[in-house]
Amino acid sequence: QRLLLKADRAHSVQAFGYGEAKAANGWHVDRQVLSIGGRPVALVQALEKRVLGLRLVTRINRGPMLLVPDPPADLIVAVYRAVRRRWAMFPFGVLLLAPALEERPDNRALLVRAGFLARKAGGWASARLDLTQPLDALFQSFEHNWRKSIRAAEKAGVTVRVADDEADHEWMIARHLQNMAEKGFSGHGAAFLRALRQHSGADYVLLQAMHEGRPVAAWAHGTTGIAD
Repeated sequence: QRLLLKADRAHSVQAFGYGEAKAANGWHVDRQVLSIGGRPVALVQALEKRVLGLRLVTRINRGPMLLVPDPPADLIVAVYRAVRRRWAMFPFGVLLLAPALEERPDNRALLVRAGFLARKAGGWASARLDLTQPLDALFQSFEHNWRKSIRAAEKAGVTVRVADDEADHEWMIARHLQNMAEKGFSGHGAAFLRALRQHSGADYVLLQAMHEGRPVAAWAHGTTGIAD
């Protein structure tokens, strides 16, 4: 976790707490630090599905995380080759990887050099918001509908508070399960969310939107762990 905080643009799905939460849902977690001459240059958290001790599928989401600022192309290729050797070589099952690289032609070429093949186009994406900007600048950067909704919420008297009680967390989980059932989609279950909170330590923060003295929405997040 200490090394992850040194990574540029660290991703929540590579956080220790996230791995422990996935372990609570039947995944085997394998964490590795890649070094050159004793100097850590990358780290990776892999999630493995095993049957009778045999690794069938490995998933690496937004990894490996490079620890070197502006890493040269040869280093990137070396790191991804090392990952491929460990998890993708016969007879150790299938490796599915969503790389921690920006979606650019040059980065795709580096992955090909490392021996990877594109499985499909598209997929889920990540976004980053610079919170060091002035509040007015942040607000103006939002889409018009977002700004309109925020103003409407403020006018209606909605406020936000930091909550830390077990009951508040369970309230959020219950609403999340209800939302999945009503809208017909699958997401993280209760066991995952409880484990995420347990293993994320002080990084885990629960925010509640309050209206007329009662919670109406919640968002749980952390420095390197997130679930909403």
